[in-house]
Parts: sequence; C-alpha cells; structure tokens
Amino acid sequence: MRKFVNKTILYLNIIFAVLLLLAYTSVAISPKTIWVLAFFGLAYPFLLVINVVFLLFWIWRKKRYFLVSLIAILIGWNHLNAYIRLPLIHEGSSGQETAQKLQQPEFNLMSFNVRLFNVYDWINKPNIPAKIIDLLKAYNPGVLCIQEFYTENEGNLNTRKVFENYKALPYAHIKYNSTGKKAKYGIATFSKYPIVAKGTILFNHTFNICIFTDIVISGDTVRIYNIHLQSNRFVQNNYAFIDSLKFKYDEKQMEEIRDISSRLKNAFIMRSEQAEIVSEHAKKCPYPYIICGDFNDTPVSFTYQTLKKGRLDAFRESGKNGTGKTYRGRFPAYRIDYIIYDHKLRSTRYKKIKVALSDHYPIMCTFSIDNNQNRKQTVKK
Repeated sequence: MRKFVNKTILYLNIIFAVLLLLAYTSVAISPKTIWVLAFFGLAYPFLLVINVVFLLFWIWRKKRYFLVSLIAILIGWNHLNAYIRLPLIHEGSSGQETAQKLQQPEFNLMSFNVRLFNVYDWINKPNIPAKIIDLLKAYNPGVLCIQEFYTENEGNLNTRKVFENYKALPYAHIKYNSTGKKAKYGIATFSKYPIVAKGTILFNHTFNICIFTDIVISGDTVRIYNIHLQSNRFVQNNYAFIDSLKFKYDEKQMEEIRDISSRLKNAFIMRSEQAEIVSEHAKKCPYPYIICGDFNDTPVSFTYQTLKKGRLDAFRESGKNGTGKTYRGRFPAYRIDYIIYDHKLRSTRYKKIKVALSDHYPIMCTFSIDNNQNRKQTVKK
C-alpha cells in the first residue's frame, strides 16, 4: 500500500514539475502563437509552491525523488528572482554604493496607477486627489508617471487643476484617449525638469496607451516611457466568481469560467503585441530611457520578458527582499507595475509605497546617469 501511495505521489509530482516547466516557456513564446502557455505563466507562483511542498515531502521521506522538483525549480531560477528578491542575490551592482561612486546627479521617479482618482468610490475615502498630492509632497518625486489619469472639466475631480496648482511638478505631458463633455481619461507624466519633446505610441483597438517624454536633467536628456498595457477587463460578476471559489461545475459556472478565460486570452495576446511595439521603439531611442507603468502582467510572462530583455528591472536591482506585489485588487494580486531601464542608468532605493489610494501601490526609484557607460558605448561605435 505504501509503495502504491509513493508512486501516486511521484506521478503527481512529475505532472506538476512539467507544468512548472511549461510556465517557463510562457516568457519565450508569444501568446499570439500558443496562448494557452500564458495561463501556465499566470499560475507560476502556485505551481512553484506545490513543487516546494513536494520537495520538502520527499526530503522528509528521505527519498531521492526530491530531485524532480528541485531540478524544475532550479531551471527557472531566473524567473524566481523576478518574482521574489532574495537576500544576497541581485542582478548587478546598481546599489546605492555604485551611485555614490559615479557621483552623478540623481533624480527620483514615481509610477502610480491612480484608478481614475477613485471617481466611482471604490475606496471609502474622501479627497483622493488631495491625498495623492500629500503623498507627492512626502516623497517629492522629480518625475511622476500616472496611469488612469482622470479629470473633470469642473467640480471636485478637476484633477488637472489640482496638479497645475502643485508647483513642484511644473512640466506636464498629458494624453487623453477618451474624452467626453464633462470628463477626460488618459495617461500623464509630470516633471520638475524641463520637457523638450513629447510623443505617443498608439495601440490598436484599445483605450490603453503609451506616451514618451524627453526630459533634460542636469544637462542630460532622459526619455520616460509611461505605459499602460491592456487590462483584463473583468466585470463585477467575474470578480464575484473569483471571490467565491466554489466550483460546482454547473452550466452557469462553466460559462463564467469560459468568459474569464476568454478575457484573459485576449488580454494576453494584446499585451504581447503592445509590449513588442514599445520595446522596438525604445531600441531606437538615442537617450538613456526608462519604461515604467502598469504592464498588467506578471514577471513570468511574455510581456514582461519582452520589455525586460536587454534592460534592467529596478525591483531586481535595488528593491527590498520579498515579492514586491504592486496590485492591491483581487486578481491578479501580483507585481504588475514596473520600472525598467537601460544600461546607461543606475537605480537605487527602489520602494513600493503601501498606501490605500488606488488598487495599485505607487512604486518609486532613484536614478543616476552612468556617463562612464555612455563613454564606453561611444568608444565602441
């Protein structure tokens, strides 16, 4: 009997190890090609935990079968580091000591999806725009990238007027992709440094958008890509179903599962296309650049890998240990907001600010321009 139980557990272990390996493939194969792999990438943290449980179980039983999960986990070590910043393990030497050694001027950048400044009272708090201004006064970012920027032409939610009155960020690049008689919706980048050029990257068949802003900081031009990639577009009944997690497999629930799966599939595909467009645009940028914002995808995804490839992730380079979760909502409760940058910059003091002003946490980082790296590249040319 014990032998039968061990074999059954081993077979289950092998199945979940294979599923974990499939999750790794999701970063390399576009959802446009094989969309189902993106679901394995989304399930990565759960598959990882299950494999850790198998690993510990076999160690406890003193069986060499623990190698099945151990090998599967080690194969995806790089993905694990993207999810969890572990003690004493970082990607590079872009910590505070490096910035001090470079002795270059520093600037702070904050990225924040403000969820329309709580226009629909999702959070039971008054005066959200004013509280966000209080947050800015406390952290004093030199550059602020806002996703889901919303303003009314008049009234309490005339947020453009609120920000115009905030003199610490006098320069603005706002792009509205949805306008009405009373209100506008879009994306915005504010800066305490002069803006010398502005541009927009439009995506097909969506309100999501990316803007890029060229800013002069201490004589150097830095381009900021402020990006909001495709949302999953869940509706209230989708969230109610996810919250319940009571699978009865009746026709109504199966229809709900199909609806959620379809929304995820479409979003995976659209985000992959949007990420490729932004990545290709950034490759042609003549300046040091940062890609930040709400990617709406996890670290084990084609979207993240496309925008991260050949670049650095501020969380992985200079963040605190832990998962770095940035989404406060119900699904997906992962790190989906990022600050990605090229090798001409160095990051320090990455932080997630735990405030309940949106369904996202603001993230912030300090940057310096590595002119030594710029000179090396010039010599190579």
